Amino acid sequence: KWRQYIWSYYRLIEKVDAEIGKILTTLKKNGLDKNTLIVFTADHGDCQGAHRWNQKTVFYEEAAKVPFIMNYPSIKPGIYNNLVQTGIDILPSICEFAGIQSPNLSGGISVKKRITQNGIAEDRSYVVVSDHLVQGAGVNGVDPKPEGRMLRNKQFKYWIYNEGKQRETLYDIQHDPYEMNNLADDPKYKNALNTCRAQLLEWAKEHNDSYLKFLVQK
Repeated sequence: KWRQYIWSYYRLIEKVDAEIGKILTTLKKNGLDKNTLIVFTADHGDCQGAHRWNQKTVFYEEAAKVPFIMNYPSIKPGIYNNLVQTGIDILPSICEFAGIQSPNLSGGISVKKRITQNGIAEDRSYVVVSDHLVQGAGVNGVDPKPEGRMLRNKQFKYWIYNEGKQRETLYDIQHDPYEMNNLADDPKYKNALNTCRAQLLEWAKEHNDSYLKFLVQK
């Protein structure tokens, strides 16, 4: 069943690729390929069987780390490792490329200077993602709908939910990219855990997040 599921998912990716090809061909045919900013992103990924999970709605990299690909003549080909929050950074980025003022409704950061001027631009220490699992039916008479927040900084990923026995999770993304070892209870990573907690608390206060009451402070 997993093989069938993964096979079908890759077929869907091929269909998306074909549609992108149609757009690129049309732009080139009409002489618009040299002055059109092309942006490819997504609202979420899919675990594709990783962690025995086949959907989105989780903070694992497979679901949370989505593509943010931009193509324009002034962009040098490459991969940029700055922390980007596609949900809020895409609007100011497109506005700056278009030469218009961003309404700044979301507090996002434009990536234009980062990808056209060798990374010279404002960078952030962390990004935050929210999650609320409301899909599916109850199991054994229990219908949990946990809500969570995830913080990702340069090295670590930390998340916390408002219910469950193991509410906190901490991964060293640099050394454990597949997120196999939860370090939240490891004394050696106490400082990293507290740093992530403090950063998430800082974000929650700055954005008046009602979830603040669930944040663990030890």
